[in-house]
Amino acid sequence: MRKTKSGFTIVELLIVIVVIGILAAITIVAYNGIQARAKNTSTISAASQAIKLIRTYDALSGTFPTTSSGCLTNTCTDYSGTATSPQTNLINNLKTVGNPPTSTPTAGNGTYYGIWYNTRPDGATFDGNGATKRVVLLQYWLTGLAQDCGVADIAIQATGEAWQRSTNKYSYSYSASNTTACWVGLISS
Repeated sequence: MRKTKSGFTIVELLIVIVVIGILAAITIVAYNGIQARAKNTSTISAASQAIKLIRTYDALSGTFPTTSSGCLTNTCTDYSGTATSPQTNLINNLKTVGNPPTSTPTAGNGTYYGIWYNTRPDGATFDGNGATKRVVLLQYWLTGLAQDCGVADIAIQATGEAWQRSTNKYSYSYSASNTTACWVGLISS
């Protein structure tokens, strides 16, 4: 009587290894997508909080918190990706009506982060309004291209200091850094 050895053949082992590799790759891609969505959700939440505080401050005082541009969070970058310091006056003014967000996750390849409060010069308009009022752009960034900014009044620049509502749910996409720029137009009461 001949005894047969049982075991896996080399082909069977290779098939199992390939299947495990494919499953691992799918898991890694799914994890990265979940991680990016979580970061974006956190950033949108912080931006929504900042918008509410700015509008509350404006409703109570009749003007925006400050006329200077700067970080609304403890650290941020401006529209060009240059790191800037917090605008202490702005943060202190907002603290009179609530708690401003302190930070946001970095977006894309890490070039952009935080919330930038950008006061536009006199005569700036948003959707044709604001020539005699103060126009402010609140800027924040999301990971990925053409991401939904998650709030209303998303702005894009028309010409000069004429800003208008974006026809998309975002302002601009920066492919080089895998980032979506979200600019929210605000007009003082």
